[in-house]
Amino acid sequence: MRILLTGTTGQIGGALCRPLADLGEVIPVNRMQLDLSRPETIAESLDLLKPDLVVNPEAYTAVKG
Repeated sequence: MRILLTGTTGQIGGALCRPLADLGEVIPVNRMQLDLSRPETIAESLDLLKPDLVVNPEAYTAVKG
């Protein structure tokens, strides 16, 4: 199984890399590869990466910003 994992530079995403690897091939992506703030690019990125599962623990934490 190909597992696309976002937010891998953060605490939760980074912590999920190892446990998810037990389930299949983890595809860690950064904002350059999959920019969730640009919805018009998401479908094309997913078509290229071809994941079976997407795990998105990414979050915006500067809530006062």
